Amino acid sequence: MTSPEAGARNFGAWVQRALPKLVLSPTVAITLIFVYGFILWTAYLSFTKSKGYPVHEWVGWMQYDRVWHHPRWAVAMRERTSAASLVPRRKPSSARGPVAA
Repeated sequence: MTSPEAGARNFGAWVQRALPKLVLSPTVAITLIFVYGFILWTAYLSFTKSKGYPVHEWVGWMQYDRVWHHPRWAVAMRERTSAASLVPRRKPSSARGPVAA
């Protein structure tokens, strides 16, 4: 049999090992639910017939097909790529010219 002091030491050691996990577990649970849970929920809804409110009628890629074939999608992509081309690019170090002495 173990003495009460030995049991208290074992419990103290267990608390010391488990405390960080107990403190961080609510944060991990909240992150899983409110970040990754909603990412999965949004992905699920994107494959349903939902518009403003959730409609759980599965339509597959229809929503994406509708967006990709909309005339504004082509305009948005054209504008996005033209805006990206306006960002100045640095020349490679070999193309900068001779180094001043």
